[in-house]
Amino acid sequence: MHVVEGAAAKQVVIEGGRATGVVARIDGKTELMPADLVVLAAGGLGTPVILDASGIPASPTLFVDQCYDVLEAVGVPREKAFFGTLNAGHPGGCFPLTKAEAETLHHDVLPVNLYVADASLLPRSIGNPPILTTMALAKRVARLAAHSVG
Repeated sequence: MHVVEGAAAKQVVIEGGRATGVVARIDGKTELMPADLVVLAAGGLGTPVILDASGIPASPTLFVDQCYDVLEAVGVPREKAFFGTLNAGHPGGCFPLTKAEAETLHHDVLPVNLYVADASLLPRSIGNPPILTTMALAKRVARLAAHSVG
């Protein structure tokens, strides 16, 4: 297994129904990195953009948990809180898993060797900061993906 740090994934290359690599920007250059297995974890906003660029459209089910309720619960008045579009909460839900897909954690629209390991797989907002849930999900996806290639 080879992990590339500091690379900005732009597209997953799909040929013959399989992911064959990732196009990414590294040190200002666009490079194609061949791969037998791709695990994409670019977040609830980044993953749908990359998959759309790869010819796999996202579901129109994006959710963003609003943090106002959390802040109000600890005493911050709503009118004193400001959130920009990208930090207003915890985006996810663009590739929600069905009950049938939940066991494999692999969405049916993806090639067999392409996995998503972020909140894009969550079918709905869990109402709390999802970092621990997302980390556990990513760890399980990594195990399943590694098992799928032997």
